[in-house]
Amino acid sequence: MSRTGFFGGAALWATVGVTSLVVALPGSAVTPPGLDESRRIVGQVWPQGWSFFTKSPRSPVNGAYTVSSDSSDGAPRSALIGPNSSPSNVFGASRRARAQGPELASLTFATPKRAWKKCDGYTVSDCEIGDFGSAPKIRNESPIPTLCGKTVLTAEEPVPWAWRKLTESQFRIVQAAEVDIQC
Repeated sequence: MSRTGFFGGAALWATVGVTSLVVALPGSAVTPPGLDESRRIVGQVWPQGWSFFTKSPRSPVNGAYTVSSDSSDGAPRSALIGPNSSPSNVFGASRRARAQGPELASLTFATPKRAWKKCDGYTVSDCEIGDFGSAPKIRNESPIPTLCGKTVLTAEEPVPWAWRKLTESQFRIVQAAEVDIQC
């Protein structure tokens, strides 16, 4: 590589870096005239921001709970097999916990809208759960299914950080659907 090519490439990357930095920084009282318009144009061509790299911490998450008559208290139990780093998942070597996310998303998508009921509770027991008599049957197409049988699928919102000491739960269930998952 020639010196011209090296310094030309370095100058190009320095320009890209400085432009990215200037566009990302907020305006101030000493912002030169015309910079706001340049920010708008560069932002349309080359959008920047942390939102590209992060997900909103307030976005809802999916949950799954099994309902079993043989449990001692009859309460629904979480059907999720995470966290991935637990000993039961061989400290991350087993990928079952990671594969369960797409499986759960596919089942949530396949659940009919009529099956979803509004819920305002912190546990599945707080939601109005029936006897699964009218629960829709959903086929689990996962090659290695982890969710089968009578299950309650949930949409859960995280409890805001400022309210964390007001409740024992980290999540509030906003919707629940009773389904009979066929494997």
